[in-house]
Amino acid sequence: MSFELRARKLLGIVGPNGAGKTTLINTLAGVLRAQAGHIVFEGRDITALAAHRFCEAGIAIVPEGRRLLAR
Repeated sequence: MSFELRARKLLGIVGPNGAGKTTLINTLAGVLRAQAGHIVFEGRDITALAAHRFCEAGIAIVPEGRRLLAR
């Protein structure tokens, strides 16, 4: 898969169950290690960064509707 996302643009990833959407997002956020290819963010190859470095680079997953915080 290859795509480029520019500032102020929106990208949607759609597909059936099991197509790899969650795997893609987890890989882009550093939760999973890319097995091939490269992840380039702001002109820098971040494929081999440690997971916590993805956050430092400004990349994070924001889950929806999982009640992560107590009310």
